[in-house]
Amino acid sequence: MKIFLAVFLYCLDFLVASPTGAKVCDRPLNVLLLGYMGTGKSSIINVLHGLLDLEDGDENAVAKTSYGGKSCTREVSAYSCSHNGISLRIIDTPGFEATKERNNAISSQILSEVPNLFRDGFDSFFLVVKMDRTSYPKLANIMNSLQSLINQEGYNHGFIVFTYADNVLKEETAENEVIEEFKVEMKNLAPSEFLVSVRYLFYRHNKLTYFVNNKREKLNDEKTREVFLENAYAAIYQKCIENNGRTFSNLAMKKAKENYESEQVIIEEYRKKRLELKRLYENLVATTGTLSADLNQTSIDAKKLAPSTFEIVNQNQKTQKQVLQDEKDFDEKTKEFAKKVRSFHFTRDQIDQAAKNVTTLNNACQLTFETYNNATKNFTNTYNSMTPVKISDIAYTSTNSKSFFNTVWESLMIGVLVTRKSALKALQGELNKAFIYYKDHFKVIAEEIKNSTIVMPKLNATNPTFSNYTSHIENLKKFNKTVSFEAAKIRNSTIEMAKVPYVRQYPNNTLLIRIAEHIDRFEESEASKPKINRESELLVTLHMYGQFEQRIPFTPAVESLPLYYVNLNETEREGEDLYHRNQLLRDCFSYICLV
Repeated sequence: MKIFLAVFLYCLDFLVASPTGAKVCDRPLNVLLLGYMGTGKSSIINVLHGLLDLEDGDENAVAKTSYGGKSCTREVSAYSCSHNGISLRIIDTPGFEATKERNNAISSQILSEVPNLFRDGFDSFFLVVKMDRTSYPKLANIMNSLQSLINQEGYNHGFIVFTYADNVLKEETAENEVIEEFKVEMKNLAPSEFLVSVRYLFYRHNKLTYFVNNKREKLNDEKTREVFLENAYAAIYQKCIENNGRTFSNLAMKKAKENYESEQVIIEEYRKKRLELKRLYENLVATTGTLSADLNQTSIDAKKLAPSTFEIVNQNQKTQKQVLQDEKDFDEKTKEFAKKVRSFHFTRDQIDQAAKNVTTLNNACQLTFETYNNATKNFTNTYNSMTPVKISDIAYTSTNSKSFFNTVWESLMIGVLVTRKSALKALQGELNKAFIYYKDHFKVIAEEIKNSTIVMPKLNATNPTFSNYTSHIENLKKFNKTVSFEAAKIRNSTIEMAKVPYVRQYPNNTLLIRIAEHIDRFEESEASKPKINRESELLVTLHMYGQFEQRIPFTPAVESLPLYYVNLNETEREGEDLYHRNQLLRDCFSYICLV
């Protein structure tokens, strides 16, 4: 009676189905079997072939089975069978196992081989679940394996087939209780769309026995398998009609696999990120010693935000989608914490690098400061050693210089000849004034050096912050630049003091040239005399200003000290011819006019 009722209910569905749906399903229907190893997939194939009384290991089996629920299927295999005018093409697949790596390989094998057997995809799939107290890890593996091949688009092609269901009463109420219990167990593992889209079938292996009059009897008979045979064919055909003959295509299965593998990549990225955050935080906690103020505050903030654990709890009992969601949730919840931890390490690295930069800059500044000190020392020595040229036989007093020089100038202008001593006295006065003029030119720098308060910047912090280091580095750079500039300026001034400029650079050069012109004429007249009064004549001459420029330029820059640092006693040496003496003074005079 129960068998008749079940068949009648399925036939009733056929009667109300659309003619179009029924027509498109009048063809061999493709069925894909999936499930854990040893769940009875091969036994189901034998029953669908009408082999209702086989035992495990029976040689007459179409699909080989084994004792004790061990897996026999290692390859993807295709079978054809029919019943009551409904034809099926069934693909049996290797059973999923306990490890993720192995299941990935199995799903890849299925994806590779099924399209060659089902070119148009499949109309239905059976997810075979053994009726035992299946552990959560096993259920999670089942869903992972399924979702690696079938996405939401394929859920309405599915069946959950409970095998080894001998202890479930063959009553609708009892079966519905099992179904609801399964839904509760799978609530956190399987999408709700999946649980409501699939249909549920029960396969009883007819293995349970009991004793009657000391004789072992089976709890169920062959008709139990016959009920499954009838229900399965009718349900598969009805699924086809409900889907209007549309199959779950091989392309859709490929996309499901790609999406599954993409999720694995994303999970791995999140996992690495999470573990790296854990490592960084452990490093932060392990950091000892006195921290700078900024590092210390960042460390305190990070510790306040730290999660209670860095692990994904019960990860092996969750599906891949759940693990992915947990990784996303962890990443989202720890964003501020991660910022603090990374800020700590970034700041610490910056401080370490800044400390190295400060050391390098300190060394550079020390060298620059040393160069500056050497430059100031050289300048000061040169500046302090400057003395005016002294003509040895002139006793000259600077207090009377102005009136005397005016007198000399007036005498020269009216053509009055002056004595040798008067001419030398006038020349000495102008040499002294020239010395004062040119030395005053460098007096400003000498005063700057004397009043200099240049001091290298110091980092006055026990545990410098990054800001302290940054500010100090800028101060060092500024110091180095300023001192380098000052050292170059002083060095150039020292070199300039050692150079010999033209007479025309001295403001009173006109007076000097006038004296030189007069002495030239005086020397020319005296040289024509047969005797030279060496007590009264001027032994040296200067060329006229114009001639000086054209014939004998003033001596260029020299490496040694100018001659104006020494007395001109050499101008009175005996035995020198007039031209040599003239040339000597000419050279000496060119040295005294410095800028």
